[in-house]
Amino acid sequence: MKKQWLLTARVNPTISSNLKGSLSSEDLLLNGALLATKRWGNFKKGSVMIFGVAYATLSGKPGVIPFISFRQILNERFSYGIGFPSTFFNYNLNKKNSFRIEARQQGFYSNLSGSNSPIFNGEEAQKIQFRNFLANISYSYKFAKGWRATANAGYSFSNTYSLLDVDKDELYDFDIDNRPFFSIGVAYDLSELIKKRRSKNK
Repeated sequence: MKKQWLLTARVNPTISSNLKGSLSSEDLLLNGALLATKRWGNFKKGSVMIFGVAYATLSGKPGVIPFISFRQILNERFSYGIGFPSTFFNYNLNKKNSFRIEARQQGFYSNLSGSNSPIFNGEEAQKIQFRNFLANISYSYKFAKGWRATANAGYSFSNTYSLLDVDKDELYDFDIDNRPFFSIGVAYDLSELIKKRRSKNK
């Protein structure tokens, strides 16, 4: 492909299970993506278009989904990304404080191994599936090199949380209402660790 285009193929094997029994092929999920990327400008001020397909659990079950995103860094304070499964707007108040508004879809799918799975109508649950949409605003404070404290508030809607039988048909729906949420946490940026190691190796 031409120099300004980058084609990426990615495969991510994952174990998704309650690990109550011996590991089997049912505990393994094989996620992946095939993406094309075009970049304009540079990393400090530029635009990126990414599109392609992914095999993931965003819908609550493993399946093929489209991926498209247009991202732009306008200046050192403001950047945004528009697309699916995530759209976001970032604002850096200064080097330590930043805000992010985001809307995204997320999903989860897991195997239930072992002999103590829930039973409904005489059938044993074999899988868990979960999917929802989130709209949230988050605040991040950098208190040390690589370390950030975060606070996140938003709304979760179109929630689907259910148990499936061996044929992957629904056994039980937890019927979760739309609801607000709030979380706080501490995160470390691994890119800082990579930078340190690279500087030592020079």
